[in-house]
Amino acid sequence: MLISLVKDIPVTYIVLDGLYKCSDLSKTLDCVSSIIREASNIHLLCLSREMEALKKVFGRYSTINLDPGCTRGDISTFLLDEIRAVSESLGRDLHAILFDQLSQDANFLWAYLEIQNLKAAPSLYKLKAMMEQVPQGLVEMYRSILSDVENETERTWNFMKKIFIWVCCSVNPLSWPELQIALAIDPKDEEFDDLKTPFKSVVLRLCNPLIEYSAKEDVFRPIHFSLPLASPASFRFTLTTSGRLDDARRWLEDTPTKEEDNLGKDSLESIWILNSLGIIYDQLRLLSLSAEKQLYALHIQNEKLPAGHLDIVWTSNELGRVYRHLSKLEEAEIVHLQALQILEMSLPKEDPHIIWTINCLAHTYRVRGKV
Repeated sequence: MLISLVKDIPVTYIVLDGLYKCSDLSKTLDCVSSIIREASNIHLLCLSREMEALKKVFGRYSTINLDPGCTRGDISTFLLDEIRAVSESLGRDLHAILFDQLSQDANFLWAYLEIQNLKAAPSLYKLKAMMEQVPQGLVEMYRSILSDVENETERTWNFMKKIFIWVCCSVNPLSWPELQIALAIDPKDEEFDDLKTPFKSVVLRLCNPLIEYSAKEDVFRPIHFSLPLASPASFRFTLTTSGRLDDARRWLEDTPTKEEDNLGKDSLESIWILNSLGIIYDQLRLLSLSAEKQLYALHIQNEKLPAGHLDIVWTSNELGRVYRHLSKLEEAEIVHLQALQILEMSLPKEDPHIIWTINCLAHTYRVRGKV
């Protein structure tokens, strides 16, 4: 149907983006490839990091590779404008203090987040102190922001956890009415209490800058897809902090049967259940069960996903972490090294996935006495 429709249109433009999120990348690429073969009036733009699956399908087409140097000039322009604005608001020329150090990291998101941090400095003394401890890379940036959040009161911190859980775990960006109702739900209440719906101004203040709000769409989304991935331990608040691990376990153990009825056995859509069960079992110290679930998830991914898919890396690192808890340190080291090898073939060394994997590997080395 789509091919027939495309053939009736003089010119069709197809833009592919976010392919790293595809649950079945090969199937998606095969579909696009077949459309291109059938219709000669298509202009295709594919935006992605380098992936072997993409090279196989689109390798014969023209390619533009962007390295960090390509964006350095734009980042410098952004920083100059932001530093000028901050300087004007504070009545101090901050260029000499800020620009050289901030312009060293050729990453827009990092630069944006650091500027937001600096805007919150209460004094020039504090601002200079912050510049002496500038986080290196996105992972450290996320952790730095989250560590500051932990200084809030316990009530505020728990409320912020709910915000992060809902926004980061949602499949789609959440509209404000959706998020407002979700945050107001209290499992202890027999009926929904409308008085518990939070004020938008409070949510905006607490989630800034890691959660992005679009006023035009009135939706909330993570500032970047790497936010939950870069520091997984920081985002596993969900049922652990609420003391409902047993409830989570029962619910997740009942889910696979329903998924199989709808999607068939060993579907890629079931991976999140296996991963989640593995995490829950790990937290309940049912370590052998945890390793079993992560191994099963990895088996399905290796069969159905292209080599080097990020989901395989994520499961591998989870499995390595469980192996470490089981004191199977050699096995833990092997899976972390395998994950790192996959990542280093396609991602820059400062990518959050690589940093996280190196961190997992470092934990294993420390326990093994290889420090």
